[in-house]
Amino acid sequence: MMARNRSDPTRHDLEKDEDQRLAAVAMRSARAQRCIPRDPEGRAFDYRTEFQRDRDRILHSRAFRRLRLKSHGGATPPAEPYRDRMTHTLEVSQLARTVARSLNLNEDLVEAIALGHELGAPPFGRAGESALGALLGTKAGGFTSGAQSLRVVDRIEKWYKHPGLNLTDATREGIVKTIHREAMAGALKQIDAEGVSLAHLRPAWPPFFEAQVVTAVDDVAGVVQDLDDGLRAGAIDYDEVTRLPIVSELVRKVPGTRGGRGGLHMKAGTLYRGLTHMLVAGLIQNSRQALESWARANEVTAHEDFWKARPRVTRAVMLPARAARAFAGLREFIERRLHQGAALRGVAARARHIIAGLFETLTADPRLAEDYVLLRFREENGGRYLRDLTGREAEREIRQRYLGSVRFARLVADHIAGMTDLFAVAEYERLLGPFATVTAGGTPR
Repeated sequence: MMARNRSDPTRHDLEKDEDQRLAAVAMRSARAQRCIPRDPEGRAFDYRTEFQRDRDRILHSRAFRRLRLKSHGGATPPAEPYRDRMTHTLEVSQLARTVARSLNLNEDLVEAIALGHELGAPPFGRAGESALGALLGTKAGGFTSGAQSLRVVDRIEKWYKHPGLNLTDATREGIVKTIHREAMAGALKQIDAEGVSLAHLRPAWPPFFEAQVVTAVDDVAGVVQDLDDGLRAGAIDYDEVTRLPIVSELVRKVPGTRGGRGGLHMKAGTLYRGLTHMLVAGLIQNSRQALESWARANEVTAHEDFWKARPRVTRAVMLPARAARAFAGLREFIERRLHQGAALRGVAARARHIIAGLFETLTADPRLAEDYVLLRFREENGGRYLRDLTGREAEREIRQRYLGSVRFARLVADHIAGMTDLFAVAEYERLLGPFATVTAGGTPR
């Protein structure tokens, strides 16, 4: 066992540094709690804060590795030029850390939340999410990526004697609360339906400021990334983009932005850098003022004051009003020109076709499911392992325990949500054979 050097910082040293360096309204790793006491596993000394440990557990998880081959907003990866979920997540993490550092918030917690907020994302982007939501329906609690991300870190990942990664309550709460307000009710309903305790997630409390950073940056990054991808793919007209109010504002501040030099890729890169800088800078400046105003209004001068005022946290990390209006125009343009365009509508129709086929096939005949799905169902629902049964015994077990089972449907959804895009296509073709090409209107041909 390696002895500790006296100059090596310990967890307690890092926690003291947080107290000296961070704003009063920032979360502290010294307060972090886990549902299950952490096993020291014979380590010589503790050199990470609890939030840094969360970050590392997420980074080394299987679910994080699979983000590399899951599409974010468009085409099936690894086809260029569209970003996949991992690229999106890493860019969100980088920008969120920049914002958190500028606001003196807890950068380690922000990074952990940013790296974990997409872990539950299914294949084929938001088309996959809506397809699973429709298939599970209200009876099974529906499907949202935010709630599924929590399910991944709490139950699906298997690294220890207990299920899940055993993350701190703050990271778990942040992962759930980064989703937008309109999706929060559905996410909490899904979590509640699965029997997960909501107490540690503080559902009645607004998101703390680190979670707000990830939400705001995820929004900004997602739209600007879609613009960049759409331009490089030729799905969005560059000249039309330059007439948008937000680009006019960028040109006013940085005159060399319009036109630019070089070909389309260089012009797209100039726009991407300029918009990202302008929006992130506006986010930091506006949020700093809002955080200071909130602290004054709630008489927060020390972290203990903040902890008492936490239930009264309001939305403070956001774009200034003028920038928010311009950004909303850009988002609407991207939705109209890219996501409602023929190419991505065709991808969405194909995704719904594949996911529905997988779900219906596996729930109708559980014998086609992976062994681990059947083992998990036996663990959670009792009964005999289906692979040990043959003939009439297997058919009777399926009728009695599997068909119509909400719990088995959820496990099948877990299996599908964990797939990469390419694996989902391969599984569909293995189980059902080649499928017809789906047109933009959603009809086979």
